[in-house]
Amino acid sequence: MSISKVIESIERESFSQFMNPPEDGFDGQADIRTNAQGQKWVYCPWCHKKHFPVNKGAKIQDFQYQCRNSKCKRIFIVNTEGQNE
Repeated sequence: MSISKVIESIERESFSQFMNPPEDGFDGQADIRTNAQGQKWVYCPWCHKKHFPVNKGAKIQDFQYQCRNSKCKRIFIVNTEGQNE
């Protein structure tokens, strides 16, 4: 099959047939996880790289942050409301 025929078939077929749908509830917001020492850290929701700690009482709302992973570089949103109990 030639490249031009492959491109034409891709254009006709739905691209979503070949891609995994997003997970339920995925909204591009950072994951905030607690480590063994009890510290909370912000993780990229796509590549899961650990970025920065969240101190107790910190209030971050709708903060856009770009992932520092050289292969990711995606922008995600950091919200800490309800995370600091």
